[in-house]
Amino acid sequence: MTSSDKTTLSAFREANDIGILKVTGNDTLDLLNRLSTNNVLNIEPYNASHTILTNDKGRIIDIIYVVNMESYYLLITSPGQDQLIMDWLDKYTIMEDIEYANNTSHYSVFHILKDELSPIFETSNSAPNTSQIIEVNTPIPDSLLIPYQLGDIRSYLLITEQTNQLSAYNHLSNYLTFWDPAQYEHFRIGQKIPLHGSELSEQHNPLEAGLIGAIDFHKGCYIGQEVIARLDSYDKVQKHLSFIEINTEGNDHSNKQLFFDGKSAGIITSAQHNENSFAPFGMAYIHKNYSKAGTTLLTNDGGKILVLENPLFFGEEK
Repeated sequence: MTSSDKTTLSAFREANDIGILKVTGNDTLDLLNRLSTNNVLNIEPYNASHTILTNDKGRIIDIIYVVNMESYYLLITSPGQDQLIMDWLDKYTIMEDIEYANNTSHYSVFHILKDELSPIFETSNSAPNTSQIIEVNTPIPDSLLIPYQLGDIRSYLLITEQTNQLSAYNHLSNYLTFWDPAQYEHFRIGQKIPLHGSELSEQHNPLEAGLIGAIDFHKGCYIGQEVIARLDSYDKVQKHLSFIEINTEGNDHSNKQLFFDGKSAGIITSAQHNENSFAPFGMAYIHKNYSKAGTTLLTNDGGKILVLENPLFFGEEK
């Protein structure tokens, strides 16, 4: 599936590995604003926004989604990052009025890839904008639909009590196609969606990863801010996360080194498997000298890689 297929999306998958932290306290948004790249101070009740936690070297710890539930907050982390993020936040919580709880194991989570949610759910409120949370009462009681931005693709996380897992799965199956992990992986690569552990890690900074749209350069200091600001101001970003076409045989392309005229040019981070002999898509970190669209690179076994674009996951700089 590629960008042209977005309008036909009508699928769901299990996403129980996504982290869910519950945070209470009056200083929550202030602390998150001082630790992350985006301005989260003005998230309205029952709305959500994304931001990036970076370390003191400006490298990516995780993209998190901050959900304002009015009396508390939910932090949605990448799969397997829940405890690491809670420990990171707790490390910088000194005098603030904040308490943390890791509620990942308390919930079942389904990822819904569909623009229009009716007639799947009867909700207590409609969602007039892409950041507003939707409360679900029927047929899955006490559940939340949280906007989960995937570039310009609208999707939602359905968060429900574990006791509702089977009924939620059965209900969604009446309206949507279930995707296993391999199907979602094929989709997310084709839609240029970076994944923590593959494209996003403490080896890379947000500018290399094409995440400039989640950075507020005017909001003031945060951890890693000086490094990121210098990289941007002095054009010091050395590589780009690129969307590529893979014209070579085989299915095992991830982690292959890339070369240009015998010089090291980058590395493939994710790749679709060949299906029906078409040229699969992938993502790679490529040195800025070789990341221009239309550039052809080689793998060490002679395969050809075509650079298609350097996507900006959250759009252009604000």
